[in-house]
Amino acid sequence: MKNKSQKHLPLFIGTIIAIIAAILLPGCHKKSNNTTSPKAANFTGCRVTQVVEGGSATYSTTYTFSYNDDGTVSTIKLHPTSGDSYLRTITYKSNRIIVSTTDNSYPYSIDSLLLDTQNRVVYIYHFDFNGGSPNGVYDQYCYDSSGNLTAITSHYYSTVSSQNFQWANGDIVWSTSGTDYYTYIYDTSLYKVGNISARISDLENYGRGIYAPHHLYAMAVMDSVDTINYSYTTDSNGNITSIKEIYPGNDISSRVISYECE
Repeated sequence: MKNKSQKHLPLFIGTIIAIIAAILLPGCHKKSNNTTSPKAANFTGCRVTQVVEGGSATYSTTYTFSYNDDGTVSTIKLHPTSGDSYLRTITYKSNRIIVSTTDNSYPYSIDSLLLDTQNRVVYIYHFDFNGGSPNGVYDQYCYDSSGNLTAITSHYYSTVSSQNFQWANGDIVWSTSGTDYYTYIYDTSLYKVGNISARISDLENYGRGIYAPHHLYAMAVMDSVDTINYSYTTDSNGNITSIKEIYPGNDISSRVISYECE
């Protein structure tokens, strides 16, 4: 159900135990004395109201977003063509964001995002109500002194995997995911998702961005062999209204994005 698979592109409950774990786990992000509030005082501009994600003519998932008065995402409704519907409710704390997901009104999962003083995600803890320990599955995010994401280390109980990123001029030059190596070519247009600069998958999962290149991908090349091509459409405000990803074998993934503007 969750859009967590990043094979092609590299792309918990808030108990006291989880909080202690967040404090004790070693961090690798650069500290700063600057403090940034996770919420904007007022919202102006355009914001995403709906994303329709599809990979075939017969199946798609519609994500519908609602917002708080300050412009932060409050809920995300997931409506697949077939199967269960899900609701993500987002709660904002001083240094945490809690994403609670229900499956037809029954508890399904909770993701807890721990933020640093610069409002960057440094840990995400995943809890599944189908079983598992709150502290057994989590992701750690590391940044350099310029604020660029350099690594994501994912812990799935005893299994540990990582993604690494190299940046230049606000864009990812190359990245690794396991044994796969990716290089990127960019479009000259800025990646705009309403007023939120984010990868769409992060917006769908957490209601906010975690990281994103400054420009749009035009092409990604995996291991110097497999090519992923991207195409976009925009509206009169410059917002991206559709994204199409074409994978080797002509497999196509697409998203259609709707906005409201104030």
